[in-house]
Amino acid sequence: GVRVQVTLELPDGAGVRAVTVHSRPEDAPADAPWTRHASGTVAPGTHRPAARPGQWPPIGATPVPVPEAYERLAGAGLTLGPAFAGMRAAWRRGDELFAETAHGADAPDAARLDLHPALLDPALLALAPGTEDEPGGAYVRLAAAWRGVSAVPGPLTAARVTLRVTDTDTLA
Repeated sequence: GVRVQVTLELPDGAGVRAVTVHSRPEDAPADAPWTRHASGTVAPGTHRPAARPGQWPPIGATPVPVPEAYERLAGAGLTLGPAFAGMRAAWRRGDELFAETAHGADAPDAARLDLHPALLDPALLALAPGTEDEPGGAYVRLAAAWRGVSAVPGPLTAARVTLRVTDTDTLA
């Protein structure tokens, strides 16, 4: 087991809040250090919806078999609990990836969060399908930083996500 600690600081004068994510083993002594995995800021803003494709799935996108994607992930050593195994459908068109994600009411804190991580994680997992030619057979990329993310008032239980590879380690 692992203990996770997420800290959200009080807002500064502009409403910006610092956020950090730490963890340590569940059986660690109370004075054991925490490992920082992420830090960033959250800020108020105006929601600007992204451009939506005229047709869903977009014309020319080919379906990606979702069960096979999860099997490849498991083969690479990544197994997900039911709340975070929410990729429902995926399509690929060149460097673009399209995914439908969802989470059930059993996702931790689902009713309290406008945009739950269980909707974002499966969108990134859409990168794993179709990578049989990669060394090792499958790869998983995890977000180290999110920028320019906004959420509509929720809580949301499903999302349609469009990802475009912009660089080796960058998506839009």
